[in-house]
Amino acid sequence: MAKALVIILLILSIGGILFYYFIYTGVITIQSSRPPNAQVFINGEFSGETPLKKRIRARDYHVVVKSDGFEPWESNVKVSGTSPTFISVRLRFLVRSEPTEAELVLDGKSIGKTNIAVDVEPGMHSFEFKKEGYKKAMFTANIPENPRDPLPVARLSPAETQESKEDDWSVQDLIEPGVGAIQVTSTPDAKVYLDGVLQGETPLTIPAVPTGDYVLTLSRDGYRDYRKTVYVRKDQTSKIAGKLTPETK
Repeated sequence: MAKALVIILLILSIGGILFYYFIYTGVITIQSSRPPNAQVFINGEFSGETPLKKRIRARDYHVVVKSDGFEPWESNVKVSGTSPTFISVRLRFLVRSEPTEAELVLDGKSIGKTNIAVDVEPGMHSFEFKKEGYKKAMFTANIPENPRDPLPVARLSPAETQESKEDDWSVQDLIEPGVGAIQVTSTPDAKVYLDGVLQGETPLTIPAVPTGDYVLTLSRDGYRDYRKTVYVRKDQTSKIAGKLTPETK
């Protein structure tokens, strides 16, 4: 009798645990197609990177999905124990400039003033920046279908004045048009993206790169992406040696 009672109590305990587990907790899945590896914060605490699947207590939560160079997405989400919660987001690009408050002209159309969030479709686009007292800056970007990298920060130089003309030689030298090269190595070997466009795998030398600033990303399954801004100058080779860290489970 005592043994049967123990077995009954054990079954009831396991049943209670399973009931709590499946009724009072729920599964939340969060995916991001732009960029695919955005950070997820649940009630202000970092929970991992997308794609994220996690079982948490059934209740209301405040979820934020964000990544550097993109407009954060946030919403109040109800997690239920009776059905899974699925969230799919696509962050908008954050177009930035230094200094801020520059007029953004996107594909010939004035959009607003930086820093500003825009939804740019895949393809080639031109970005032009204007601000009183500064020289005009511009760049073009080929946006892939599922971009993982932000747009570069546009840096505007002060307009030439009689007083500053003597010192402008250094700025002019930095932005002298032409081509350079980028030499990339990594530990371990990884795919190389330049402004979101796949270039190949390390070790890699990218020749004939127009002068300017680029976002270089190293990516490998099972490792965190490595990002770095690369400055390409005329007739020079910019060398990047990246070390990727394994993703934590």
